[in-house]
Amino acid sequence: MARPLRIEYPDAMYHVSNFSSDSQRAFPSAKYFEAFLEGLEDTCARLNVEVHAFCLLRDQYHLVVKTPEGNLSRFMRQVDGLYTQNYQRMKKTEGSLFRGRYKAVLVQAENYLLPLSSYIHSLVKASELNSYPWSSYTNFTHKAKPPAWFNRDETLKQLRCPAAKRPAAYKKYVAQGVNEELAHFYGKKNLSSIMGNEKFRKASQRKKSATSARGVSRGANAKWRPSCKQIIAAVAKQFKVSETSIYKAARGPGSKNVPRWVAMYLCQELSALTLQSIAKLFKLQRYGTVSTTVGKLRKELADDPKLRAAVEKLTKQLSRGK
Repeated sequence: MARPLRIEYPDAMYHVSNFSSDSQRAFPSAKYFEAFLEGLEDTCARLNVEVHAFCLLRDQYHLVVKTPEGNLSRFMRQVDGLYTQNYQRMKKTEGSLFRGRYKAVLVQAENYLLPLSSYIHSLVKASELNSYPWSSYTNFTHKAKPPAWFNRDETLKQLRCPAAKRPAAYKKYVAQGVNEELAHFYGKKNLSSIMGNEKFRKASQRKKSATSARGVSRGANAKWRPSCKQIIAAVAKQFKVSETSIYKAARGPGSKNVPRWVAMYLCQELSALTLQSIAKLFKLQRYGTVSTTVGKLRKELADDPKLRAAVEKLTKQLSRGK
């Protein structure tokens, strides 16, 4: 049975979370927390996503993110996939890290962004909040400028006090405890996928019904992205093959067309096309084959440092813009 589609549209806000499997900790030590945040920063820059709050615990993570391009699934696939690879490399292990697919709650930001931010930070003991390095709490309570990938202004504006007083006001707001409505929302056995009033829920469902299987129209804040034609030309040049050969699938048992795999991967990660459009470009009958092919490439990348370096070089080159 197919999984239900996420509700994705430009400038949507979400609370996303995931939990490690029972047999292991997602973040065994400081270097794992750091690896996750480094990957998060890189993915935010590449996919044009804003983080509005975060909290990392040993067995779970929580993020509040805004997607100007309506690309939550792509973003989360990259966040979870990249960290899992880094975890396996550092831990020298294999297998699944997280229990399953991440959880996502679509949030009515104007009503719930501030209390949601407080809720996420409250997952850390109150006595440790000021010194806990793996949450965004101090990004709100300190006046120092936060990282470029982190947006605190939209949350702090909801405090409705002068800008200079907002850090202290936020600290006081969190100290008051979790909002009763949010405590009830997250206390339910079956977590709802939408946090908002009835009008917001209906509007979100209409947007969902208008969304294609794997993509939406890009918002006004979408950034420039390379076309698949530009990507294929760059891959052909890097691997010294013809562009025509990239469009053709390898035939026969065990045969590989790695440049084609790389092109497909970069089209998925960097271009504005949906999986359906990418599948059509590469003459595939099912768009799921794109994900399968990318999975094959990821295994190659894990075992081949030279290939990994070539793909990283292409990614940086193609992400620079016009």
